[in-house]
Amino acid sequence: MLNSEDGVSPVVGMLLILTIIILSITVICVGGLPLINAARESAHLQGMRNSFAVLHADIEEVVRGPIVGVGPARITRMNVGGGALSVEPNPIIGRFMVDNGTSVLDVNPGIITYEYAEQTIAYENGATFSRYRSGAVMDSTPLMYVQRADGNNITVMIHVVNITGTDSSVGGKGFAKVLTTYEGFISCVSGETQPNAQTVTITIWSEYYDAWGKYFERELERIGANDTITYNDGSKTVTITITNIDPGTPDIYLCVHETQISAQVE
Repeated sequence: MLNSEDGVSPVVGMLLILTIIILSITVICVGGLPLINAARESAHLQGMRNSFAVLHADIEEVVRGPIVGVGPARITRMNVGGGALSVEPNPIIGRFMVDNGTSVLDVNPGIITYEYAEQTIAYENGATFSRYRSGAVMDSTPLMYVQRADGNNITVMIHVVNITGTDSSVGGKGFAKVLTTYEGFISCVSGETQPNAQTVTITIWSEYYDAWGKYFERELERIGANDTITYNDGSKTVTITITNIDPGTPDIYLCVHETQISAQVE
C-alpha cells in the first residue's frame, strides 16, 4: 500500500481546478469589479444630469409665472442613489454682479447641488453644471444672452434666477423631491427702447466660474463683440467686460431682471 499511487491524479486535478477558480475570482475582483462599479457610477451620474435638466426646465416654467392647472410651483423628483442633494441659498462662494458705470445688480444667487463619487452636479443662476477634476462644464444654459441689434448696437440680456429659502439637504438611498416656488420678480434695468450703456461689466464668483467664462466667450465670439474676459483661479472669479463699438456713444441695450425662487429639498 505504501507504493500505491491510486487517488493521486484526482487530488492533483482537484487542486488544479480549485487554483484556476481562485485565480479567476481574483482577476474578476481586481479587474472586473472596479470597471463594473465605474460603469454603474457613470450611469447614475448621467441619470442625475438628466434629472437636473428636468429641474432646469421646471424652474424656467416657474420663472415664467403661474402654471395653468399647477400654480406657481413645481416638484422635481430625483434618485439620490447614495449621494447628497442640498439647497444653499447663501453659498460661501457665490456672487453675481452687473455694472454699467453704476451698480445694477449685486446678488448671491443660491445653488442646488448633488454630490456623488467625488463628482458634483449643480444648478446655479439658471444654468446646470458638472464638476470634473479638469474643470467645470455647463450642461444647460442660463437665461442670459448677447445678440446683435440694429447697426453696431448689441443687446445684453441678463435674467438672474436667485434661489432663496433656507438650507436643506437629504442623503442616502431612494428618491428626493425638490420643491421650487415663485417668490417675486424685479426689473433692475431695462434698455428695450434705446441703448443705455457704453460698457457692461459682469463679475461672477462661483465654484463654476470657468464654465461661466467659457459660456460668455462663446456668446461674445458668436457676434464679434468687443470684450475682455479675465479669470482669477485663486478667488474663483471671472470678469466679463463688454465695450461699445463707437467710443463715447451708448450702443448697448442692457436688460437686467431678477426672479426669486424659493427651493427646498426633502
